[in-house]
Amino acid sequence: MRMLKSIVIASLFISANCGGALAQTANIEGMPIQVGDTLDKVQDVYKSTMVPEPVTSIHEGEKGLRLKTRGIWFFFDKGGKIDTIRLEAPFTGAVNGVRIGDTAAKLREALGEPVKTLKPPVTPQYDAYLYYIDDRTTARFDLDGDNKIETVFLFK
Repeated sequence: MRMLKSIVIASLFISANCGGALAQTANIEGMPIQVGDTLDKVQDVYKSTMVPEPVTSIHEGEKGLRLKTRGIWFFFDKGGKIDTIRLEAPFTGAVNGVRIGDTAAKLREALGEPVKTLKPPVTPQYDAYLYYIDDRTTARFDLDGDNKIETVFLFK
């Protein structure tokens, strides 16, 4: 009996710890690519031969690849790895339950209070909210004039 009680307690402890670990993983529905992946993986997943082109950026040598019909941009660092992913309409997936077009109220309901709020002139035309969606990924949700999510940036 004592042994059974120990096993039950150990099982509950392990389950509780696994639940905590799962809660720290980002759930990015509709996005099989993540920051740190390579162009080869993007081309394989999206069955594309497109290549990144130089973009104007604060990061020297950065290149971008835009999949217009999917509402996804991938930005690659000098080493050829994705350092930022931009999501915009018509992207239909969700970042931890939040979609393009959702309101700021829905964003806060799903993710709580942001880690930081950026306001103009830092972000010229809109408010932006930063969230740590897991231990590796930061998300910036940019809102339009109607207080709806217009773009989402995913980065380290």
